[in-house]
Amino acid sequence: MNEYFDAVAEAISEVTGRPVATLAAAQSLRADLGIDSLQIWEVVVGIEEQLHLRIPDADIAKWQTVGDAVAYLEGRA
Repeated sequence: MNEYFDAVAEAISEVTGRPVATLAAAQSLRADLGIDSLQIWEVVVGIEEQLHLRIPDADIAKWQTVGDAVAYLEGRA
């Protein structure tokens, strides 16, 4: 994939225990992966640490899918 997908997938994997290889851009963070409101913050912290950046709270609320998070990060590049 790309560095942003890898960072998002790794953070999700660490929080949910799902293997990175099973994650796809179209998956819903909540419905498909079962990520709740606390876990999304854990995912965000993982992404921030991996990519050495800060993500504003308001931007996180817009993420519905793995792909939304990746697209957001790509847009910041």
